[in-house]
Amino acid sequence: MRYQFVSLAFRLANGYWQHEESRPDGGRDVAYMPAWSSWRDYYSGTTELLRGYAICDCVREVDFQPDTTRKIIENRYFQMPNRPPLVYHTMFNDNGICHIKGRAFPELISPYFDSDPEWCDTIPGLLGNLRRRYGPGLIIYFNFGIHDGDKVKAARSLVQFARYAPDTLIVWRQTTPDHSGTKSVHHDEPVFEVFRNASLSNIAVMRIWETLEEEIKVRGKGSVFIDDLHVRPRINKLFSERLGQIVEQHLERQP
Repeated sequence: MRYQFVSLAFRLANGYWQHEESRPDGGRDVAYMPAWSSWRDYYSGTTELLRGYAICDCVREVDFQPDTTRKIIENRYFQMPNRPPLVYHTMFNDNGICHIKGRAFPELISPYFDSDPEWCDTIPGLLGNLRRRYGPGLIIYFNFGIHDGDKVKAARSLVQFARYAPDTLIVWRQTTPDHSGTKSVHHDEPVFEVFRNASLSNIAVMRIWETLEEEIKVRGKGSVFIDDLHVRPRINKLFSERLGQIVEQHLERQP
């Protein structure tokens, strides 16, 4: 989800998809952190490539482990003139205490500052705060990733919020299996069951994996995956285009 967000923000800020054209950006792939020297370099460099439209409340000095996520913060705020904002929050379980955390005034420390978080939220708390900050008409785009966690509980929180805020569109993006196939294609099926039972018109499920299976059969997994876990930049573009179609269909149904 991180790479899709940064790829889309780059497209909006620069007018082209980075992977489709050769431009003077130093060859640094915004959609693949290993192309950079460190997380600090990635956060700072990608923020620079977004041409002053982005704030990155970001720090990561440790490898991802369940007992170290308290030391990882990644929130991105992207705003162009006369356009709706894009906001990205990385969620970590933190043993159920706090799912999302950050600093109170990220614009003062962007793009990188190693300091303790000044706020934290559960998923329901974050959804409520987003609505208070940005008003009605939110589009919540959510994915749990391949990491362990109570996905059904998160889905139920989204259903509750969708009932409370019927003007909000919630899109759950299906989790892609990893390159090795150790994560099932049906990884999110319990979540989909929650949404099916809710039967709400403002919740959409984005089954992206089904659109990629045929290409993998014909061209191999290397055509979709850039490493064991992450998809190639053009696949992130495909995800964003599919999200745009869902949003357009939702808006067309509005009175």
